[in-house]
Amino acid sequence: MFNFPLHQIKEDFLEADDVISQIIEYINNTDKYDAVIVSTDKDFHQLVGSRVAVYNPITKKILTEQNLRELYGIRNLQNVAWLKAIMGDDSDSIPGIKGIGLKTAQKLLHPIVNSEAV
Repeated sequence: MFNFPLHQIKEDFLEADDVISQIIEYINNTDKYDAVIVSTDKDFHQLVGSRVAVYNPITKKILTEQNLRELYGIRNLQNVAWLKAIMGDDSDSIPGIKGIGLKTAQKLLHPIVNSEAV
């Protein structure tokens, strides 16, 4: 049926996104692999890096470092979580700050988001 190796990984007491995050951390610390996460979950945007992309099967788009920087208007993708915390996220029951969307969050975080050191 498949022409590629397929492995199932399961860890008791961990959700799938936690397992995926650990695998991506391993990939980022080696020069052996590249990865594409197939998901519509925006939480995985935090994991995108030089060796990792996210494919959204609904929009049929591959999200890379470059287009996520453009999408969020930031240089350092490690700060996606800050944007999410300020703007809020209904899917994760994060209320955010009332009345603040992406543009305002970018302005509030500008010194942090655009800093290469952070």
